[in-house]
Amino acid sequence: MKVFHEMESDSSRMTKEDKEKVSLLKLTDSGKFMKGVGIRDGQFYVIAESDTDDIYLKYKAYMLDLRQKFQEIPKELDQRLFEQKTMEFHNKKAMVMKILMERPR
Repeated sequence: MKVFHEMESDSSRMTKEDKEKVSLLKLTDSGKFMKGVGIRDGQFYVIAESDTDDIYLKYKAYMLDLRQKFQEIPKELDQRLFEQKTMEFHNKKAMVMKILMERPR
C-alpha cells in the first residue's frame, strides 16, 4: 500500500501509474473506494498494490460510510435500526476475515 499527500501529486517519487491513480482518486469523494485503485481519505491518497490491499481498503471505506450513517441518526436512537447496523457490521467483518483467511500466504 502506498500513501501520498495531496502536496506530493507532482513528486518525483511517484511513478506514472501512481500519478494516474491519484488523478482518479481526486475525482472521487473522500472515503470512496475504487477497486484496483485505492481510496481518498481527506488530503491523503492510499493506493492499493495487491488484492489484500483492495480488501482492506474496501473494508475501511465501508466502516467510514457506516460511521457517517451513525452520525446522521437522530439523538433518539431506534433500537431496531441499531441492531440492524450492528448486524451489518458483524456480517461485513466476518466476510473480510473469511476472505483474508482463504488467501494463500
